[in-house]
Amino acid sequence: MKLFSWLAGITLLCGMPLSAFDLTAGKTLPVIVLPEKAEPSTVLAAKELSEYVKKVSGKTLSVVQGKSDAEKQIVLGTLDTVKEAPPALLKKLRDGKKNEAFVIAAKGGRLYILGKKRVAELYGTYQFLEDKLGVRWLKPATPSDSGEFIPANENISFPDFELYREPWFTRRKLDQCGSYWNVIPKNSIAWAVRNGFQAPPPYGSRPDKNKEFAEFFLPRTPDEVLSGGGGHTTFSKAVPAELFKTHPEYFSLLDGKRTLFDGGHQCYQYCISHPEVQQRLADYILSQIEKYGSDKAGYLFGMADTSVGWCECAECRKLDRSDKYNYLNVTNRFHTVVQKIAGKVYEKRPDARLYVWAYHTYREIPKDVKIDPRMEVQYCIHGRCYGHKLDDPECPRNAKQYSLLKDWLKLSPTIYTYEYFTCTPPLYVPHERTQAHDLKLYKKLGIIGYKEEASFPDSKLIGNNQEQRKEIFPSCWQWLYVTGKLLWDPDLNVDEVLADAESKYYGAAYPAMKKYHDLRRKLWENGANDMGYPTGDQRSATLLNTPGSKEALLGYLAEAEKLAGSDKILLHRIGLDKTWLEKYWIKPNEVFKSKFGNAFRAPRANGPVVIDGDGKDPAWAGAFYTDAFKETFTDAHADIPAPLKTTVGILSDDRNLYFLITALEPQPGKLKAAAEKDGPVWGEDGMELFLYPPTAANTYYQIAVNTKGTVFDAICPGSNAKYDLGAEVKTKVLDDRYVMELKVPATKIGPFERGALWRIHFARNRKIKDEGFAGNYSIDGAGYHDTIAYRALEIGSPYLRNGSFDDVKDGKALFWTTDKNAEFIRKGNGYAAYFKNGGSCYQLLTDPALWQSKTPRKISVSLKASGAKTLNLNFLRYSDTPDPKAKHGYTRKFLPTVKVAEFPLEKEPKIFTAEYTIAPDEWAGLLLQSYFEFTLDDVSVKLIK
Repeated sequence: MKLFSWLAGITLLCGMPLSAFDLTAGKTLPVIVLPEKAEPSTVLAAKELSEYVKKVSGKTLSVVQGKSDAEKQIVLGTLDTVKEAPPALLKKLRDGKKNEAFVIAAKGGRLYILGKKRVAELYGTYQFLEDKLGVRWLKPATPSDSGEFIPANENISFPDFELYREPWFTRRKLDQCGSYWNVIPKNSIAWAVRNGFQAPPPYGSRPDKNKEFAEFFLPRTPDEVLSGGGGHTTFSKAVPAELFKTHPEYFSLLDGKRTLFDGGHQCYQYCISHPEVQQRLADYILSQIEKYGSDKAGYLFGMADTSVGWCECAECRKLDRSDKYNYLNVTNRFHTVVQKIAGKVYEKRPDARLYVWAYHTYREIPKDVKIDPRMEVQYCIHGRCYGHKLDDPECPRNAKQYSLLKDWLKLSPTIYTYEYFTCTPPLYVPHERTQAHDLKLYKKLGIIGYKEEASFPDSKLIGNNQEQRKEIFPSCWQWLYVTGKLLWDPDLNVDEVLADAESKYYGAAYPAMKKYHDLRRKLWENGANDMGYPTGDQRSATLLNTPGSKEALLGYLAEAEKLAGSDKILLHRIGLDKTWLEKYWIKPNEVFKSKFGNAFRAPRANGPVVIDGDGKDPAWAGAFYTDAFKETFTDAHADIPAPLKTTVGILSDDRNLYFLITALEPQPGKLKAAAEKDGPVWGEDGMELFLYPPTAANTYYQIAVNTKGTVFDAICPGSNAKYDLGAEVKTKVLDDRYVMELKVPATKIGPFERGALWRIHFARNRKIKDEGFAGNYSIDGAGYHDTIAYRALEIGSPYLRNGSFDDVKDGKALFWTTDKNAEFIRKGNGYAAYFKNGGSCYQLLTDPALWQSKTPRKISVSLKASGAKTLNLNFLRYSDTPDPKAKHGYTRKFLPTVKVAEFPLEKEPKIFTAEYTIAPDEWAGLLLQSYFEFTLDDVSVKLIK
């Protein structure tokens, strides 16, 4: 489809004569005509129209207010202010469902840009400038970059036409947060409104708060998003803190005493069951409506931003409708009271605009509460993952949020979301396609709008991480730009919108930058990790694990710089991309890789893996990769030469291990590969891998593959080739490399359960005789069958961190707590924990699957140990109980330690296993202890489902 052939809310006049409207192409220029009583938004629309026509054509349109006898006119206004316009246009607006609907029509020497209500005509003006002049507002202006695309066109002319539009989503809000209210981020808000957002004054303040606010915000803010107060300060204005002296009964009862409990920012906790508290709030809301009008004073019901301090009086507790008090869920209490107060307001003002939060401690579905259909629910979706689509059933966080959101939609037909994407924070995150999917989903569900917190870069920010917060919107400008478009029409093709925006933003450098952003989006969308408040961005640091991805991105940037030539603006923009890539992708990836030390991982495949030798399945973007090959049979054990660079990617699922091997080869025509199945494949050009499972049997598995895909597989020691693992292999030999994909099923050696700790090794055999190139390479240069030197392989994400003890820093094993007797001694290329005179070590089990819950969780423990006598496996136990008066919202009780097993140790290492069930409402920690000398290695925990 054509990019801006809008699918929703548009009608094109058929059969109209194709006469032209000469905007700047004729002998005389049209005059912009405003109504006698023009709205401030109409005056701003005229100013913007005149300025941008001049930027494009160099010609200035004059503006008159009142009647005009000009031959050509551009008529701006609203239904309330323009009376002389074609009746069909006015009727179309009157019949429109949304107050921000507008119509643009050129006919008979007149150009009409009319809105149903004020500010709608401003949105219409910006639409006209985009459609007919080609203007784009890509990013908010900065001192070094206007962020605009302004084509040059001296003679602007177009056929008569008619365009009607209304936004699909009624709420499209960017709410200024984390900054001083009295410093207006003018460039950002002007940009937001030009792109169809609503950007009201911050923190519920009024646009008429002072002269500067009135001049800036009134023209740009629709009435329906103007606030009469509420939110975290819902009760504070109606029941101010000063009343505590004379009416302590209005405030929370805590431990039998009325308390002025400040939940932060002077937002207090109240006895909301008290009839006078309810009446005072109803009266305050009515006073705001009386002062400003119901259409300009929406009120949002919420509470102080805290989990604690809720009133404990009998009447408030009765509203909870539960025998057991849970301070983290007061949804019945809150929503019951809100509906009662709303009823008082609606009784006197049925036209009142009231909203209510479904937030934090009152977000669960309330029981036996009916939400008034006139009230809009603002569903606060904190906790969702923005790394995955909201309806992705494989994302547990989103599955929970999606289910709860749908339950709220059954309770209330008018819901819009309060998003927390910017709270993550997202820094250089290509979220555009997930956003497009989710907004289409919102449309399907009947959600009426969307609100995002805005850290505008030209705000005066408050708090920490200001430099990072200022870069959220600039580094994610494509996401913000397409969001503005999609909120008006979620059926737009997001890739076409992106292509239009990025081609204009990067100009001559676009061919290279298209490849750059295509790769960025591919890496992001194929990532498996979560991303979102409150756990942060767990994905960006992993994106450059894919071999060659960093080099490819930097190469595209270098190509773009060449294409940009001497264009300072383009070089500046490309330079920003380079800076953000370094800060938010490359450096985090380097830190990420450094944390894992020697251990290899087999992440769960995020999608199907087809064994075809291409290695192009999206799942491979989420793999673990290593290129730690060194010369095997030389004293130097030098790194593999760059022309032979070899990388191995690893993935897993419950049934298979997957390997993607890419080996550079400067002379592919000389590769030797002639052996048959289970023949001397190891003597030809190819790869070998060795798998050592965590079993008591001292056996491991060898798989050799030549460049034709012929397999030798055997059980070792002894290299028994009669043992067939059933490995599936495909290979491809290219001009400068060969690629292998392998699938090793769990049928005979598995299962590959999450949390299991295997050992693994890789080697490359090269039979081509090149001067200076050795013939054998392996991980760390270790011998092929030197099992003690094999790296640890963590299947999936481990339930126990650093169970191999291979990650040692400053003489201590990361993630473990040990007593002073512990030493960490070399075992091959890794470490083991050694206690000469006995001792202990422990680790708390903090994986989310093992958190305290209402259900028991059965786990198995595997470890390798040797020593003088015995080793005890114990479990530490403790339980957290919600406590609204405690510092962290809970009290912790330590429970008796449980001894689960006593393992008899011998001089040679043996593998031991045991099982334990974590009881309901308990946390657990693994404790290993002996009074005698022992060595410990390869500890793992698996969840038994």
